[in-house]
Amino acid sequence: MNIFSIKIKNSQQGLSTLEMLIAMTIIVLVIGSVLPLVSVGQSTSIDSQTNQEALYLAKTRIEDARATAKSDYNSVTSETFSVPENFYQEERIIDPASITQCGKNVESHAWINGRLTTASLLTRITDLFTAKALGGDCAINPPSGDWSRPIELYSKNFEKATDIDVLNKKAYLTFVDNQIVNQIWLLLI
Repeated sequence: MNIFSIKIKNSQQGLSTLEMLIAMTIIVLVIGSVLPLVSVGQSTSIDSQTNQEALYLAKTRIEDARATAKSDYNSVTSETFSVPENFYQEERIIDPASITQCGKNVESHAWINGRLTTASLLTRITDLFTAKALGGDCAINPPSGDWSRPIELYSKNFEKATDIDVLNKKAYLTFVDNQIVNQIWLLLI
């Protein structure tokens, strides 16, 4: 009987070793499949944080451009910024096609080299002194087409005309009449 019980013990020790190997394999597989999910979660969290920081930097550059334009409109130009302790790349771009007599579009971009994400913001700044000097008659968009030879559809000589404005495809003309003290508005359709 003693020999029989030894064989059972050896047999049980072999099964317990096999069970341990199977358990270890299952644990390794579970851990191996969970670790990439944790890594993706951390990567997403880091991307979100860097996007927020880039957006903050782009917003700061836009606010700086607005503040500068209030005192010195012409000093707001296209620039690339590099801050040694900051690993972001930043630039401010003035779109030449957007420049009018008293306004221009300012774009601000911030990004990290090697990353696919970029924070971009766009605003329009106005030269307040020029706008005030022009009486607020600043074109939002520069006129297009050939203005060197306009087509004359109708002609009338208004010797006393003082101003003309266009709103919603209607032209408004003001002129002064000596008999009437106030200005008269004439709607041209």
